[in-house]
Amino acid sequence: MKYSVFVFLLALLLLSGCSDSSLQQLPETPTSSLSTPITTPTENHPTATDNKGTAFSDEANEHQQVIDADFSVSFERVGLYFEDEHGNVIAEMYFDKPVLNGESDAVASINAYFDKECKGFFYGSEDSANFKESHYNDFSGTVDTFRDYGILSKYIDAPLQNTVNSEITYMSRDILSIKLTQFWWAGGVSNTYFFGATFNLETGELIPLDYFITADIETFNEQVLDFFRETFSFGPEEYEQYAHYNYTDYNYYFTGYTYINSGANVCITFNDGSLFRYGYILNYHDEEN
Repeated sequence: MKYSVFVFLLALLLLSGCSDSSLQQLPETPTSSLSTPITTPTENHPTATDNKGTAFSDEANEHQQVIDADFSVSFERVGLYFEDEHGNVIAEMYFDKPVLNGESDAVASINAYFDKECKGFFYGSEDSANFKESHYNDFSGTVDTFRDYGILSKYIDAPLQNTVNSEITYMSRDILSIKLTQFWWAGGVSNTYFFGATFNLETGELIPLDYFITADIETFNEQVLDFFRETFSFGPEEYEQYAHYNYTDYNYYFTGYTYINSGANVCITFNDGSLFRYGYILNYHDEEN
């Protein structure tokens, strides 16, 4: 194999390392062993909650209120780190996976969702909502190509990246919403994409977008088309697909209410690589709920 992979495990603040220069492929599952990729706790994650849970009650996340909850949320980093011949990390690939800590069936269901997203990111999976194709193959191939050209030393101070960071955008006794941000950089232009998932904490099921929006789907689709008309210069034939969307076709995350049980704020994400390089977000406010 043309490269070696160095991985480290941080557990309970005790650092240990292992390397495998003969590694030929990823293991069957990301966290099955200390082979790559492995899971490490993300230390001091800005949106990790304490053991009571934290409620984010507005879009800016400025007001936080501790609530009574029988679970907490933490984040585990499942990652790969690529070295050059001198042991310098020159590329990193990781997924910050949300993990709910609790005993309910809903907690188990939500954890299973993010297990599938994490696995899909590395390997590709039809069971993944957002990562149907493997990101590992292209990324490791780029590292190999740069190694062949002898230019890896350029990336010692700024490693190549394909990463997914997670953050809580809203949490209450009933609802948990999480935003995933994927950042990809291979030495040239960078790409950033956004994904969301909003759950019913009683059932563990995803909440459909129309739970928060009172408009009928035709009216909402027209508002989405207005967003594209105002934002982009390309013609309507490029984005007319959204005129035929159902609510279940949209990806979003929830950021709270303007005041209790009124005026829901949702962020609709768009990641159409054929239209634009970066993901776009439509901040939508519903006047009633």
